[in-house]
Amino acid sequence: MLSPKRPGHLEVKDLGVGVGLRPRHYQEILSEGHPVGFFEAISENYMSGAAKPLYFLDQVRERYPVVLHGVSLSIGAAEEPDREYLTQLKKLVDRVDPPWVTDHFCFSSVGRTHLHDLLPLPYTEEMVRRVARRARFIQDYLGRPFGLENTSSYLAYTQSEMSEWEFIRAVLEEGDIGLLFDVNNVFVSSFNHDFSALEFIREVPHERILQIHMAGHTHHGTHIIDTHVGPCPDPVIRLYEETIRLAGPISTLVEWDDQIPPLAQVLDEALRLGKSRARALESADFAPLSRSSSPLSTRRTSSASISVRPLPEARVFPEPLSQLQAGLCASILRAEPLALDPEERSLAELRFTGNARLTPVEQIEIYRRQFVLRHVESLQEDYPGLLALYGEDPFEKLVLLYLASHPPSEYSLRSLGWELPRFLRDQFKKKAQDGDPPLPNMAGLDPLAPEEKAAFVLEMAELERAYLRAFDAPQTSYLEFSDLLSLSPEAWTSAKFTLAPSVSLLTFDYPVADVRRASRREKPWPPLSPAPRRLIIYRHRDLDLYDKELSKEAFELLLAFSAGQRFGEACEEVATGAEGAAERLESGLGPWFREWTELGLFSAF
Repeated sequence: MLSPKRPGHLEVKDLGVGVGLRPRHYQEILSEGHPVGFFEAISENYMSGAAKPLYFLDQVRERYPVVLHGVSLSIGAAEEPDREYLTQLKKLVDRVDPPWVTDHFCFSSVGRTHLHDLLPLPYTEEMVRRVARRARFIQDYLGRPFGLENTSSYLAYTQSEMSEWEFIRAVLEEGDIGLLFDVNNVFVSSFNHDFSALEFIREVPHERILQIHMAGHTHHGTHIIDTHVGPCPDPVIRLYEETIRLAGPISTLVEWDDQIPPLAQVLDEALRLGKSRARALESADFAPLSRSSSPLSTRRTSSASISVRPLPEARVFPEPLSQLQAGLCASILRAEPLALDPEERSLAELRFTGNARLTPVEQIEIYRRQFVLRHVESLQEDYPGLLALYGEDPFEKLVLLYLASHPPSEYSLRSLGWELPRFLRDQFKKKAQDGDPPLPNMAGLDPLAPEEKAAFVLEMAELERAYLRAFDAPQTSYLEFSDLLSLSPEAWTSAKFTLAPSVSLLTFDYPVADVRRASRREKPWPPLSPAPRRLIIYRHRDLDLYDKELSKEAFELLLAFSAGQRFGEACEEVATGAEGAAERLESGLGPWFREWTELGLFSAF
């Protein structure tokens, strides 16, 4: 069948079925050709300038079409979109040259606080104008088709004046932009808000769909969460086929972001969707789904055992958008469940509708718990050594304390744990002043005295922050060993060696690097006895991260370079530092510089 007529500026090529670009698949993707239509990259993962993600993005872009999909634009926030965010997004768009760019109908930040979630919007005329105006500007600014995605949601506002699909249509037409249509989100929200998924699918403007998302979800009985886990369930596949029958051939993406399997399994799911797509397009007598077979009707029979409460009467709580969003943000950031606070319950009842299965407070609690899980998982990934020292439950308590005083302030999770070492140091100092034990029980550190345990934890935190710095550092042009061979003696004396941005030089009293390595490999820990260590943490030319123990003279020489000293004065200072230092320096310079340039420790002159 022919698809509806598209606006001219939204005419895009059908790329077939694609998959999400995920770091664990980088090497597999580049190792051989794959039968996939395109890859979708999460914009924020590549906007920081970190070298490794950008390298792989460029490599994939040379082999396959790549589209960009954002999660932190926060287009529905009370505040205007962040200018620096838009600048970085534009730089990435110019680099990748995607056929279209997308984000979400949502807000994800309030002021400087970023919740890293796709929070729903009230469906009002005012919000239509707000989102449409911003979306039109962004489309013009990026210079290519721009689309917004319908989100899954777990609460609805008493302020809303229209259905979600009416809101979407109004924004798309007023802003003259495209739609990223997430079929799984339709299924999820139809259950959570008791509407017809089929009506949603039939009422959105099909001629504006740029791309389709398909994914799995997790059913919790009273609600469904869009977890992007596992293959697409059959009811979602049936809704997808209905969408294709109505809209025609649309580029479709498999989202699989939880318990991510090997690439081959994700590609098998893409192949399955491709067959569903072909079936919908080729069957001239393809029958639309009847309402009796909709997800809504099957849900009602499967949830009959769930206790329900009467739906509240329609009501409107007139509250400024900034206050409404700040209130929801504060509720999500709470360390304790909202049900314990009577004032929170009263405000929630005024702001949100609830449904027959969940009160407004219970719906907000879904977002609050998701916030905790998302940020705990992020810091577990960034601080695996601390996680091994603390254990899962104590580490989660530590993260909650940290987030209470350091709410996320950047659009990317990459910077979330940057202040964690300082936070730990302040915590230990305060507990010492109060006479409290600084740490929970850590069986693995039992050989150490309490003050030694605290020192061990702080050193582990500093080491892991150095790893974060190495990963996030921008790419540099490396100094080559051959560049050194042509230097005259005079040039050597005055030469300034600049350490690459990824390099950190740290001293430790404990074997924290060895413990971190053993924990990640699930091996026994080495002896914990104190012994001074001088480490360099760096990103190799191959873009992987390493730490390396250095001799006293090698460490001090690099430290002098990092302080801006020239080669001659740095060598003189190191040579006079200890007995035998001059001899060790003289014999080590040649091998050191050959190794250091091979590792990529210096930026080019």
